[in-house]
Amino acid sequence: MRQVGDALGTQDVLVDGALSVALRRVEPRTSASSSAMNSGRLEERMPARAPPLPQVPITEHPDVRRMLLASKAYAEGSLALVLYAARLLDQSTAGENDTARAEAARLLDVLIPIVKSWPSQWCLTANDLAIQIHGGAGYTRDHNVEQFYRDNRLNPIHEGTHGIHGLDLLGRKVVLDNARPTSRPPVTW
Repeated sequence: MRQVGDALGTQDVLVDGALSVALRRVEPRTSASSSAMNSGRLEERMPARAPPLPQVPITEHPDVRRMLLASKAYAEGSLALVLYAARLLDQSTAGENDTARAEAARLLDVLIPIVKSWPSQWCLTANDLAIQIHGGAGYTRDHNVEQFYRDNRLNPIHEGTHGIHGLDLLGRKVVLDNARPTSRPPVTW
């Protein structure tokens, strides 16, 4: 990749460093999601009196299922985005020819602000849902979800504001090469 501070106006973080940082943003979210799902399966609550209907596991309640699925979608979507950017990084350095390497590097330049910003926002939302799934117990230290939330809360602060990433994306990356679109499809597996 390019050196920091070159004439093309890259951010002051190297691309491969940005990808490793973004991947660290996704990991606590997947752990919190797993913890919330396992807690919902294993935990049985004792009612004060016998309920008129048979009890069902917490994961079968529609709102809890919605929160679990949303949390899973945020975590897996973030991971897919980071892995796609990592693939573009590999293609930009070891592509088939100069054109393929340049095309991958150009698409990666556009995606880096998104890769840094999107997981830091939505994985925090997924952690918030994991606390909600645990109910009042999600705030206690009995479950590690509260620690994941506290750790993940720092990610938007470390990555800067979404406005800065938006300005970088629209102000510098989209106008790269006079806003010439890439010829490659968005996802090729």
